[in-house]
Amino acid sequence: MANDISMGIGLANLPSDVDVAALKRFLVEESDGYEVYKLAPAKPGSIRGAAFDIMLIFYAAGSVASIAALLWMAYDKFIAPKKSKETDSAGIYIGIRNQDDSVTDFWIGNTHKRREIFVKEFELKVTSIREQDDQGFWEESVTEVRESETWIREE
Repeated sequence: MANDISMGIGLANLPSDVDVAALKRFLVEESDGYEVYKLAPAKPGSIRGAAFDIMLIFYAAGSVASIAALLWMAYDKFIAPKKSKETDSAGIYIGIRNQDDSVTDFWIGNTHKRREIFVKEFELKVTSIREQDDQGFWEESVTEVRESETWIREE
């Protein structure tokens, strides 16, 4: 049985002229099959660092290939046209924490430079991850994002 899963999205090594707000709006506007969460403002006097800029909760019924294509489209539309030799590693980092505390990751625009290969690899790995047995782990992971004071849902 497939499960909802959470995945962190990092906007990595971006050129200064990338419109990050527009990229995030794009993901929210296209959010059929997933929920988008952004970092909540830090409480006064607290210091917070985050490895991810966005968290996605990907629904069990969602199409893995569709989300892969959408993430590539966001990269292609907002980041790829702004890259230069100095910003060649810029891209979208995707991290999924596994039950054994390892991370399955993808880096569109860096280690994944071809759309077809990325979509195929993403689909295979995420499908495998979603079908792992311990549903309690995935429920806890998703609840952690939904009920966290660190993340708030973008609508």
